[in-house]
Amino acid sequence: MSKWYEAPHVDVRIWLLDHVQELGLNAEEALIALQLLHLNKLGRNIILEDLAAQCGMKPEKTDKVIASLCKKGYLSIDVSGTRVAYNLNALFEEKKVPLITTDLLSVFEREFGRPLSSHEIDKLTDWRQRMNDDFVVLALREALIYNKLNFAYIDRILSTWLKDGTTLQQLHEGQRNTR
Repeated sequence: MSKWYEAPHVDVRIWLLDHVQELGLNAEEALIALQLLHLNKLGRNIILEDLAAQCGMKPEKTDKVIASLCKKGYLSIDVSGTRVAYNLNALFEEKKVPLITTDLLSVFEREFGRPLSSHEIDKLTDWRQRMNDDFVVLALREALIYNKLNFAYIDRILSTWLKDGTTLQQLHEGQRNTR
């Protein structure tokens, strides 16, 4: 069964304009969301630099706005091969559940000392889908201990733990699986 916002007579862009305040979107978030909805409807490939130019923003600012929409749970970014899909269906759903918990996101932003980029939020979301938040926090802690605060390093830690079958109990006890 299709959703109400997928009906041919519904213009989601008009609905969004009517509900910007209820959704808690600022002007930049609304503009990016509208542009993404428009480009999705036209079936066009969305490239960050082109999106930024169309919205009159710098790519860095556009990336921050996209990260904010992801953080609010309104936008999910799916990568399939070379195609990147920006899914805004959560704007129209009754329940808006962020893909990552605010607590986990705030921990990373606090430790990194800045808002995360949309790419970093996607990575964090991927980690959450594959493992418990405690693993992610422990990997962040290990990266901090070794003063290697970057997502690539944290990803290697998590990949190693998954490959080795390391458990949370082992990590809490300071043990690692060795093959």
